[in-house]
Formats: sequence, structure tokens, C-alpha cells
Amino acid sequence: MQAEATRIVIADTTQNQLDHAASKLGDFSEQVDFIEDNATASKQKHGSVDAGVMFYLLHELPHHLKGQTLSETARILAPDGKHYVAEFHRPDLRVLRALSRIYFKIFAALGMALWGTHHPVDYLQNMGLWKCARSIYFFGNFQVITATKPLPDGYLF
Repeated sequence: MQAEATRIVIADTTQNQLDHAASKLGDFSEQVDFIEDNATASKQKHGSVDAGVMFYLLHELPHHLKGQTLSETARILAPDGKHYVAEFHRPDLRVLRALSRIYFKIFAALGMALWGTHHPVDYLQNMGLWKCARSIYFFGNFQVITATKPLPDGYLF
């Protein structure tokens, strides 16, 4: 059996980014809804999203908005829904770690916190709402977190 999405939404706060995403999808973009929305206060209904993807957003956000964004994800995600977070990770190799520090210092000063005080897996698990699995790529430099929102107690199919 193959699952099919009934609706695919790409959301961003700026129309320019939505236009850019649409240009990358070619003919497939006709099957996608592009909406201006805010990850910290989404217009989506509570429990209305079966799967979400956050692609390199957290390192750009002020620290207080990192947690707020993940909390908002929890609100809109349906029980047993999955949320995928692609983000930087602390590299294993010292040379990559040094280069990453330079990159964050110049381009994304808030990103270093993802290695420690604002690690997304720690935040999600501390919320008590998620089961998390993480895959790490390119010598530890990148990560994809799969966070599953558990079914509520007593939930029946």
C-alpha cells in the first residue's frame, strides 16, 4: 500500500522564498500550495499536519524562537505525525569543526548554540512529546532528525 498526500504545503514568511521554491519544483509546483506563514505562530490548525520538514531554519533564529518554533510544530502536527529537521551538527573532524566555527562566526552567529545549549534533539525530548531518531552525515557536519509525535494515551484507531 502506498500513502499519498492529499495536500502538500510549502510555507515561508516571504513571497520571494516561496517563488524560489516553486521555480525549483518545475511542473510539480502545480500540485503544491505555497503559503506565507510563520513557523513561530502558524495559521495551520491544531493537529492538521501529518508530516513536516524544517530545512536549515533553527540556526537562523534567535534562541528564544528556536524553542517556540519547535513547540508550534508540536501544536500543528497530528498524533503519530513525523517532523523532519535538517540542520547543522557538530562535526567529528577537528578541521571541519574549526571551519564550522568560522562559518558560524561570519554567516550564522546563532548556529553554534545547536551544538550545545539549544540542541534540537535535546529540546524536543525535553518537551516530553517526541520520540527522536537522528542520522548524521558528512563527518558529523549535518543531521536529519526524525521526530515522531506519540499517540495520546487511550487513542484508538
